[in-house]
Amino acid sequence: MNQETSTSARPYMKFFITFGLLNMVAQIVAGSYNNYLPIILQAGNPNFASGSMEIFGFGLSPFATSLVMSIDNFFAVLLLPILGAWGDKSTKRRELIFLFGCMSAVAFVFLPFIITTNGTARSGDTAALMPQLVLTIAIIFIYVFSDAASTQFRSGFLFHLVPKAHHNKMQSLIMVFGGVGFLVFTISGSILYNVNQGMPFYLGAALLLPAFIGFILVTPPETEKNRRVEEERAHGRQGKLNPIKTIGETFHKIPKAARHCIVLVLIIKTLSAMGVFAIQTFASSYMYDILGLAPNLAIIVTAVYYLGYLLMAVPIGIIADKSNKNTLFLIGLVGTALGAAAILLFGKEVISLSICCLLTGALSSILDVISVPYIMSFAPSDGTNTGTLFSLTNTITLCTSLISVPLVGWIINMTGSYSSVFTTMIATCLLALLPLVRLVRYSRTIRAENS
Repeated sequence: MNQETSTSARPYMKFFITFGLLNMVAQIVAGSYNNYLPIILQAGNPNFASGSMEIFGFGLSPFATSLVMSIDNFFAVLLLPILGAWGDKSTKRRELIFLFGCMSAVAFVFLPFIITTNGTARSGDTAALMPQLVLTIAIIFIYVFSDAASTQFRSGFLFHLVPKAHHNKMQSLIMVFGGVGFLVFTISGSILYNVNQGMPFYLGAALLLPAFIGFILVTPPETEKNRRVEEERAHGRQGKLNPIKTIGETFHKIPKAARHCIVLVLIIKTLSAMGVFAIQTFASSYMYDILGLAPNLAIIVTAVYYLGYLLMAVPIGIIADKSNKNTLFLIGLVGTALGAAAILLFGKEVISLSICCLLTGALSSILDVISVPYIMSFAPSDGTNTGTLFSLTNTITLCTSLISVPLVGWIINMTGSYSSVFTTMIATCLLALLPLVRLVRYSRTIRAENS
């Protein structure tokens, strides 16, 4: 498959489906990690849901929990520039996706062993459980490293494989697959969680390995991109791996006005992601602790947020290819802020909370669907820098998570209220309107230069 622009996305549907299924499984795993692990880390703490002893937990504070849950983003910030440059300069990016994907599956399957081998009698006794906690964190390190590598390689691979004209459709369809996987697993996982706390983890790991086997069997190598890399090696133009140099090389190939647009989209994406990362980490804790919902019911209500996200993804992917993306940014930012406010003001019981979460998820999906394809539309077309630009996008966004999640955890400790996750989302989405004004200006400059 080459990079020639096609008016139809049909020739690329096989890749949309393949990567969509892989993202579906990835979201199943993420559902276990983000929804159940924070509750397990905090359960048994006297300040968490009245120190409930009904489930096993390590008894950590919200701030300590936020630090553990930020390990994946800490790894990503350190490694993504290296991984992006590595993938762009390697002729084995496809094989590396498979290798690190299998490593993440093997590591993830070991997480529930630590949880299920302890009864509730010692729940919350952090000092006594310290060896198990250290081992759990070590396994998390292995999992997040291999997952970050696999995710980075396959994203650069896919954005090169599919023409830019179809990036929004591709992004939206992949997100839909992921959303379906997350929703179906959330319902089944909440049932399995009541049977055994480790079951959602076992199921996620069991699906991850065959998903990567399917990937390696279906996707082709990057023939043209690999040929260019081999030519650079043959002429001595490719020295030691240098991510900083590769990033500079990437931006050197991009026009000045486009570079300004990339920076502004990154700022908007970063600000909007601050509240989203916080809500992904602590929404279930808010519903469990403040609203008094049972853990499995809190997870189901949280899934309604992703249902709204899912329902909006496909139409926005289609609309974004033909519409003004700056207008869509405005709708997404203002709508997400209003949705978070509605959750705080009106989400007092399951039905009203579900409606507010549905609308908030739908509006926040606009930002996720259009941000990355918008940035990647400026990537050099030869495929030797797509991974680098994508890694830079993820690095900056994840730096936000490293700051925002511990910051919100600290605010929760100070205020004693989990409602801080929603006030953070409101503030950062409204603040993102300022760079949006500048983005409109530079977008007009690019359109004038291309006309």
